[in-house]
Amino acid sequence: MQSHFNSAVSRNLTSSHFVRLAIILAACVCMLTTQRLNGQSTILQHAFPANQQPGGGVGSFASNTFKSEFDTEVQKHFDANKIPGMVVLMARDGMVTYRKTLGFADVENQISVTDKHVFRLASISKWVGGLMALKLEEQGMIDLNAKANSILTTIPDHHKSRVVDYLTCRAGIRHYNEPVSPLTPAGWSSTVYHSAWDALPFMWHDPLAVDAGTSHYSTHSYTFLGACLEQSSGKTIPQLVTQLLRNPHGLNTLRTENLSYTAANRVKLYGRIDSDNPEAGNQLVSADNLTWKFLGGGLESSGRDLLRLGMKVCDGQVISHDSLERMLDRIEPDSGYNLGCNTGVENGNRILAKDGGQTGASSYIWMAPDKRMVMVILTNIKQGKASTLGKKLRSIALGTTNAANQSPDLVVKKFSRTGTPYYQNGNLKIPFELLIENQGKAGTPNDFVNGVRLGTNYRWTRFMKTLPSKGKKTVTGTIKINDPGKLNQGRTLTFVATADAPIAAADTSIDPRARVFESVETNNSRILKVKVPGGIGGLQIAQPVRDPNLNPRSPATRTNPTTRTNPNAPSRTNPSGAKRANPKNAKRTNPKGGTRTNPSRTNGKPATKTAPAPTGSDKGKGRKKAKRANSKPKSKAQKSKPRRTNGKRPKIDKSQGETASKDKPKKKNR
Repeated sequence: MQSHFNSAVSRNLTSSHFVRLAIILAACVCMLTTQRLNGQSTILQHAFPANQQPGGGVGSFASNTFKSEFDTEVQKHFDANKIPGMVVLMARDGMVTYRKTLGFADVENQISVTDKHVFRLASISKWVGGLMALKLEEQGMIDLNAKANSILTTIPDHHKSRVVDYLTCRAGIRHYNEPVSPLTPAGWSSTVYHSAWDALPFMWHDPLAVDAGTSHYSTHSYTFLGACLEQSSGKTIPQLVTQLLRNPHGLNTLRTENLSYTAANRVKLYGRIDSDNPEAGNQLVSADNLTWKFLGGGLESSGRDLLRLGMKVCDGQVISHDSLERMLDRIEPDSGYNLGCNTGVENGNRILAKDGGQTGASSYIWMAPDKRMVMVILTNIKQGKASTLGKKLRSIALGTTNAANQSPDLVVKKFSRTGTPYYQNGNLKIPFELLIENQGKAGTPNDFVNGVRLGTNYRWTRFMKTLPSKGKKTVTGTIKINDPGKLNQGRTLTFVATADAPIAAADTSIDPRARVFESVETNNSRILKVKVPGGIGGLQIAQPVRDPNLNPRSPATRTNPTTRTNPNAPSRTNPSGAKRANPKNAKRTNPKGGTRTNPSRTNGKPATKTAPAPTGSDKGKGRKKAKRANSKPKSKAQKSKPRRTNGKRPKIDKSQGETASKDKPKKKNR
């Protein structure tokens, strides 16, 4: 009986154990919502507990308890910019940690947007093109360092760059609104093309916008890249997207946009009624043709598939880890644009990022591969400012605003011109040099942007690596101003160089707004004035009249209220107060017609001679008689001498340039 009892107890304990296990498992299922991503179970949760975060302290990721901070920023951005529809997704360590969808994919039919809806990727297509190029190189299909004209054998002779130069925007290819060749037909971009090679001949005659090897952002450059990939692989870009990315990784919505068929879940496109006023509202816009720039801005995808692609890149599943390192490492230390995307360091974390904007789309993706962290933001309006929101959220996610000991002080110590301004391909170019110094007590926590602006427009920007305390670095560059009419010739332009510039050029995705948090912000700029040669030469510029109130000692305006006289000098005036009308060779007459006084005297009394007043034709005769009567000619000094008052002849000051009449030769009588 005891044995039976023990057996019963054993059975009860065993069944009780299984019940407890079942309860625990059921509780876990209720707490966690799972979703299949990347072929594995991915937990959809909004936050990780802080104690689950690897690492700690400054430089590690902030606690993922920032859902409320994200929600606040996302909602504020959505409302302020009147965005029709927006998707925000974030993943870390293979799991979706944040998902927010707001607005409509189709406003007119009130269809709410989801992470499965398909958006235009705009310039994020360039990053995807970089992944494809690196993958083909891994497969031995192409050498990115090869000369492009060895692959595109019929390309014009002025294209001498390598394939990788098209990927990094250093081949000198033009961008929008830059000079084109007379051989380029109008309206070519509206034609539907089935490959990059088909579209390339319509732009390859255009002149280079800058010298090859110079960084110059260009969407058109990616059509050249696409043609190189096509000629090397024997496949078109739409086929390569499918074979390299879409099929192997289950990215069913990632493709080149084709407007000839209606894609499922494709969002409607919108634009502002007034581009400068969000309050004016939005309107439905038509999709423009993107087939000439598949890799420059012609791809589309859902937010979910784009996030999945980023997660796979972080894990080395799309390209190798070596290729990913190439994408992270800058080709030039001072330039943030690399293999199809921007690179940088923020709060100690290496970052890849790319933004985009075109008709009906504003997009942004950033990732921290070392932390397996990815964020995607897609909108269906060009004015959606996806990158602005993405940078704010990244700052929160990386703990940039909470990092400690950040008190650098970036200053521009030197801003000077290194060469004469010159014109090239319709652009005014001015070479210059900057010396940047960190005078603060701490090093900069992230990369920062130096900029040179003219007025409010930045004409040059460049990323700089983090600077240690008291560190210095010299940066050289060339300011470029589009001026095909040479209207700036002869003008003096005032440029302002700024360290840690608050804004950067278009398509610069690394956050120039993720500021260094300087201790001093008012001393980080310097001015340079440049006189552009040419213009209207040879004209004398009238000197401005000085205001005597501003500069009373100026020689041009100084006045002396009192007349300075020499008391020892004889008077130079006529004692009678009459002015001498003609001091030179005019005939002199006696207006009174009476007595003429000879100031020379011998007996103490004035000698007088009387002559009739000349009238009419006798004027000349009267003057001749007077001269004959007094044969001694008088000097000017004698004529202006005052009467003597003490019986003595007044002394003549020879320093005034006068001589006695006796020293002058006698004139012959006429």
